[in-house]
Amino acid sequence: MKNKIKKKLLIIHNLPKGGAKVLFESNINYLKKYYELLIIKEPNPHKKGIFNLLYHSLFMIPKFYKYLFRNIDYDYDLIIAYHSWITKSPLFFQYAKKPVIYICHEGLREYYDKELVHNFRIKDWIVYILKIPIMMLDKRNVTHASKIITNSKFSKKIIDNYYSIKSIIIYPGTKKLTEYYSHKKINNRLSLMTTSSLFPHKRVLFILQVIHQLQNIDNIDVELKILFNDSNPNYKKLLDNYIKVNNLKVKYYYQLSDKKKYSLLNDSSAFIYCPINEPYGLAIIEAYNFGIPIFAYKSGGYIENINKHDSNVKIISSLKVREWSKCIIKKLLLKQKLYTNNRNHNVVTVELMNRQLKQIIIDTLK
Repeated sequence: MKNKIKKKLLIIHNLPKGGAKVLFESNINYLKKYYELLIIKEPNPHKKGIFNLLYHSLFMIPKFYKYLFRNIDYDYDLIIAYHSWITKSPLFFQYAKKPVIYICHEGLREYYDKELVHNFRIKDWIVYILKIPIMMLDKRNVTHASKIITNSKFSKKIIDNYYSIKSIIIYPGTKKLTEYYSHKKINNRLSLMTTSSLFPHKRVLFILQVIHQLQNIDNIDVELKILFNDSNPNYKKLLDNYIKVNNLKVKYYYQLSDKKKYSLLNDSSAFIYCPINEPYGLAIIEAYNFGIPIFAYKSGGYIENINKHDSNVKIISSLKVREWSKCIIKKLLLKQKLYTNNRNHNVVTVELMNRQLKQIIIDTLK
């Protein structure tokens, strides 16, 4: 009996580091079992700066894709497009001769997220205006996709409205963890952890303000561990200066392996998380699945996969530093009934996420 010929998928991306890249790698490892894959990474600008970015986005990227689709020697059946960190949607959908599935985590957020632009400086507004042509190309491009996948009801509502489309939800999955979280304090110190890229919209400075309140006003022996994968140099300097001026106990960890990351989680008292309108937040879902106590802000796609009534979780509806510190003290230091260490959560697994993507591919190829 002859082996069935595999369908061919063309995969195009230019993802930054972070949760989206982790999910991409998981998708690829799964799909290559069932399909023949050709993976193409969109080229990056050779130089930094807004004007180089504009030139690259408006001229070099379209030129690259026009050439690619005129000359590609690969008889693909379907294209899966992941984000470009430069333009959000890779700007080729109109040139594609086969169906395109676009996995869309977000659009250019500065054009629809009012909270994001609330603290814009003059420089930010200049960049905002200069990037309008990229925003317009992205919005027009997305309408050429056959199917658009987003990662939460929270994201779907925003993306459907922003692009005037109807997307499909696939919740990102986390790995099945083999070890249970064991709640413990190391040397009587409160050890908090967050996982985040170091950008203003991740609100890491607010977390440092909470640590300052706990340490210097509430007199709690507390440390913060920050696991990050990318950073804005100016924002990182701002954080470092705040840490130094207030003499905070903060440790940075950069791109740890899963084993080291889980060890870090296990040696932490709680996980703290409060970004601006996070589309999904794989890091907090992973921490929740691990069994570590959670303190999180009320807004974001992650709320849909966290049981707000779980004693393991405290969802906080304000961004007042004192309220966060009070919640942390009450939960972790006043011996309020804590966590059972069971992970009987309805958390989406990596396997389920990948099976759902495969089914969408099958339906699209019919």
